[in-house]
Amino acid sequence: MMKRFIPLLICFSSIAFGAETVNFPLTLKEKGSDESRLVMKSILDASIDSETNLKHEKDVGERLKKVTQAAFDWGVKEGQYYFNKINQNQLNNYDSKLQVLANFAQFIVDGKLLLPKVVISERLFQRINDSKVRTTGFSYSLFEPAKIITQPPTWRDYLSIALQKPSKPSALFLPRSKQEESVFRYEFERGWEYGREQASIIFEENYKRLERDLKLHFNFLDLAMTNVLRMPSLRSTDPTVVVSSDGKTLYGNDVFYSIDQQSTFEKLDKWKPVFIEGGR
Repeated sequence: MMKRFIPLLICFSSIAFGAETVNFPLTLKEKGSDESRLVMKSILDASIDSETNLKHEKDVGERLKKVTQAAFDWGVKEGQYYFNKINQNQLNNYDSKLQVLANFAQFIVDGKLLLPKVVISERLFQRINDSKVRTTGFSYSLFEPAKIITQPPTWRDYLSIALQKPSKPSALFLPRSKQEESVFRYEFERGWEYGREQASIIFEENYKRLERDLKLHFNFLDLAMTNVLRMPSLRSTDPTVVVSSDGKTLYGNDVFYSIDQQSTFEKLDKWKPVFIEGGR
């Protein structure tokens, strides 16, 4: 069963903002069910409670199947749109805190180079065959190399989702009888709930991706600090003036940037420990 709230499980315990200390994890809560049901009811009432839609009686058949599918599909879109909007509004309220927590600027060198991501695994076991196994204490894997970017990512690149307000179904698929209206309302509400669940799943998946990327960048910093991995480097040309091949455009202060060296593992004898003051 899907949960009725969406947890924002930030991996930091607390941060002070002036006189205010903010404790984590933050929790995004959906609007109460009463309010969401009122919104859902108002959407339905505005669409199907009219003489035009109710004055013709139809037999159950292919038309009812189409009405059923149209109601469910519309309900999914409206539910996802509504609950996504609620989530986005709450995230915007946490903007200043999220900017501190999801600070990708700390993973940028030379103003344009985003540091690699590294996966750390421990206590690995591999069965080669019935008479041979392999155990590994730990492993470091370069998950994604350094890359040149124009600006650091932000939490919005992961968690902000812009959805367009859904359009209601064609009048051909709106209910024209009491029976169709009953089915339409039921299927719309079922779709609405499914849309709510989809909004929750999408948010949780996007948050996990944000949390993962932050962790993997920190993994790289830890390994670079201990000389396990080399820092990547950026190379640039001297600023110059360039005229396009067709002679119609001039580019001033034209500079090319390229990654001069990707991160690679250092030899074991170059590794060094890191001592933390006050550590035990």
